[in-house]
Amino acid sequence: MKLVLVLTIACIYFAHTWYAQADVWFVEAEDFDPDESILENLGKWVVKDDDKKALGKGKYMTVQGANRNNCEACSPLHYPITNISQAGIYKLWARSIMPTTGSDSFFWQISNDGGKKFTLPVAAHGGEQWVEWQWKRPWDGIQLKKGKDNVLVIAERENNPKLDVFCLRNDNQTPTDGEALEWFEKHPKGFQAVEPQQKLPVIWGRIKGQ
Repeated sequence: MKLVLVLTIACIYFAHTWYAQADVWFVEAEDFDPDESILENLGKWVVKDDDKKALGKGKYMTVQGANRNNCEACSPLHYPITNISQAGIYKLWARSIMPTTGSDSFFWQISNDGGKKFTLPVAAHGGEQWVEWQWKRPWDGIQLKKGKDNVLVIAERENNPKLDVFCLRNDNQTPTDGEALEWFEKHPKGFQAVEPQQKLPVIWGRIKGQ
């Protein structure tokens, strides 16, 4: 009896500890920061409607004209991360469609100082094909600091992937559509996507600065 009680208390304790450490953040792909993002520069981001299956506002992002042999991550979408309560290593998930094995990747970068300096571009490569919206896949090794100074960048690598929602989390769990929708209800604020337009190619200065 005592052993059962001890085990029960231990399970409750560890469950509480795990829950307290869990930190989850979602953003719709079209809710990039329009003032910092570059929508067209050797790769053009397009906002498209998919009101039946895309979450939230029923839109998603895709890219055309990408050529990573000429320039890596030249059309970056900036996503300020609203708040992180636990510093540490996070995994990146994308609710996405990768229509072919030649259209199944993008680049990600992270800033921990409000967007002044970013890590080098890292390929988020799907490695396969899927034609329905799915949460894929735990790209890891993303270091976030506590607070509001983290910024996620998503940039072009291959053409035509469809990106609906991004999730950063530190609890090793797979995101679900219901979890994302509940999160959006609790966090309604976000950047409104602007129509894709060409901006000056100042990204070269940022790349050289890295």
